[in-house]
Amino acid sequence: MIGSVLINGHRLPSLLAKMALTGEWGPAIKGFDQSSLPIAEELALLDIQGMEDNTSELYQAFHRGEGPLFGLRDASTLEDGALNIRAAVMIAATYGQEALVLDYSASEEVPRVMATNYSDQVRWEVICHDFESLLNILKLTEAT
Repeated sequence: MIGSVLINGHRLPSLLAKMALTGEWGPAIKGFDQSSLPIAEELALLDIQGMEDNTSELYQAFHRGEGPLFGLRDASTLEDGALNIRAAVMIAATYGQEALVLDYSASEEVPRVMATNYSDQVRWEVICHDFESLLNILKLTEAT
């Protein structure tokens, strides 16, 4: 039985925690299908340490005043297309500035998945409403 994993004060979905702790989600996983995502560069799935480090870096960027560059806000200044930094956990990233995050702002129990979308400025858009749906989009399945 896999215990719960907390990052940025939020509990990872149990399936993601299990997959990350057993190596089914992490940097070694390749060959998933990201073609339907608004992310151009190759994504790296983050292990638990990577989720903690990258989520912390987002938080630090926000506190350095770089929030507008990355579409980051707090709940009091949230606007459409922005990410609530206090409700986010990064789960995948590129070597550039693109990422997938779990967004807990609507639900602590079932976070939605958001992705960066670069056009003239960075915007965060909802990709799916739960982690299991993301697995379907990426054509990844949990090993049985």
